[in-house]
Amino acid sequence: MTTVTTQTLLLLASSQWTAPGKRSAAEQEKQALRLSNHLLRQQQQGRKTTVVWYVNEGQLAEQLQQQLQQAGCPDCVTFVVISQSPSDIFNNEGEWIEDWHDDLRSKIETDINHRHANALELWPPNSLEDLPVWYYCVMADIDASAQPELDAICDHYADLLPNHHRPKAQAWLAMLLEEAGEEALESSWLGYNDFVLKAIALAKLLHDFDEACDNGFSDLSYGDAVQVGISPLFLGSKLTEDDLLELEAYVYPNEDDLCSAALELYIDREYRELIGLPAPFSGADDLFYTLWSSTWPDYQESVDRRVEQLLGENLVTEKMRAFEFLQGSSVCT
Repeated sequence: MTTVTTQTLLLLASSQWTAPGKRSAAEQEKQALRLSNHLLRQQQQGRKTTVVWYVNEGQLAEQLQQQLQQAGCPDCVTFVVISQSPSDIFNNEGEWIEDWHDDLRSKIETDINHRHANALELWPPNSLEDLPVWYYCVMADIDASAQPELDAICDHYADLLPNHHRPKAQAWLAMLLEEAGEEALESSWLGYNDFVLKAIALAKLLHDFDEACDNGFSDLSYGDAVQVGISPLFLGSKLTEDDLLELEAYVYPNEDDLCSAALELYIDREYRELIGLPAPFSGADDLFYTLWSSTWPDYQESVDRRVEQLLGENLVTEKMRAFEFLQGSSVCT
């Protein structure tokens, strides 16, 4: 049986100096209650969540920890203190400066790059609204050793993806597995091959998105895609009469080359219809956020600021082109 282990990671960041004099105990209690409710719901649904909360002093960490305990929060929140004295936060005129945020950005960026390179960043759910969210992601580990065919996909799927998505291959596959249903894959030849097609179609979407935002060309290798284990018989059943006529116009040295050409014909025509919208996404906005964040990662601002910059009115050309690519796709309709 295939075992899929997924967990979400939530990074928060708070400073008593961000809005001096305005952070009341009531606001902290509200944040603690909202986070506790979110984590309890995740726990009830069997979803593992890890929270790291960056703060600027130990006293704030103690206050928040106490409020989380009072709210019945699961024991999955770790506090990281990045200390600076008030004299480092304000200049001689008493004006607030950015030093703490500079240290914070550096620390979070280092942690994400070194510890969570396999994570796929997501748009935070509404249940985290009003919390100081800096980063929200999903990570996955798939053990398919008991199902050799699926194990081959897990081993080779990363090779099909653009370079920056390769560390995240397991997270993408886990989304497709959750949607398909593990039992269907293990008991159905049709279900398994349909899953393989959807996985290849997703790889095609990621390559096309790269091209749409000027990060390279759409260069999915169909020769490599054939090696993940698609059945030639299943693939042949998907081809149209026009496809067969086009294939007959060429001579192929072996079956793999013929399958590669057939797969390219089918995927290029049907891939947007094949994928659907994976479970964590509700539309073009949040899928665009994940794809853009994976292509051009930036952990120098909180999620709210990054969303505002990414989806604000002044979209630069490459952003607009990439967004319209998704918006006009049947994937997001």
